Amino acid sequence: MLEAIVHKYPHNHPKCSKRKYYTRVLPSVLRDSPSVFTHGDFQRKNVLVTRDDTAIMIDWEEAAWYPTFWEYAMTMYSCRWNDYWHSWVVKILEEYPNEYAWMEMVLRE
Repeated sequence: MLEAIVHKYPHNHPKCSKRKYYTRVLPSVLRDSPSVFTHGDFQRKNVLVTRDDTAIMIDWEEAAWYPTFWEYAMTMYSCRWNDYWHSWVVKILEEYPNEYAWMEMVLRE
């Protein structure tokens, strides 16, 4: 999966001046992450809580096999930072702050 991220970047950003840099460094910084099945779009809008405090995940269209850091990185990437959601994320998902930082840079290009 990581190879796909690295190989896809130059195709999605052909004119980006960081293209060669990311192509060179991403394999070394986004490594050692086995693939796991993940929801792919873990946001408040996709979590329903029942009256007995059971959490139900909806909207599974982004679900797939991704690197272990993917769910955390994409969840933090989609945070609006104007509320408390990020403080709940760390109670639910394992944190991967370094991988999130790199994915943030790549996705914001």
